[in-house]
Amino acid sequence: MIQYVYERYDRRHAAQVAAVITYRPRSALRDVRALRLQRGTGQRASRQRRSPHHDRESRRARARHDMASQMLNRPRHLGIHSAGMVLCDRPVIEVCPVEWGRMPGRTVLQWDKDDCARSVS
Repeated sequence: MIQYVYERYDRRHAAQVAAVITYRPRSALRDVRALRLQRGTGQRASRQRRSPHHDRESRRARARHDMASQMLNRPRHLGIHSAGMVLCDRPVIEVCPVEWGRMPGRTVLQWDKDDCARSVS
């Protein structure tokens, strides 16, 4: 169906809508770890007796948790909506920012469906 729409309306007047992928708890913790706040420090700290090392590990675990909590529901990256498309009576580039899709002949909006809906209302 998507290919039919592109063939019928041309990529200048049709585009697929982006899907904003947001952080969930697991992906937030994974990315925090990538920022060198080590995963599992809270577990190791909870098994140790109180010591200066324990306090440092607890602070790291709290910092990791706090940072991951701040990332929840924020945008992580853009994907392509599986069925969302926009058709325009003028070139779609005049309506919103676009990029060429990875598949030849396809155009992808850099906005998600909610952004597109707001721009026309």
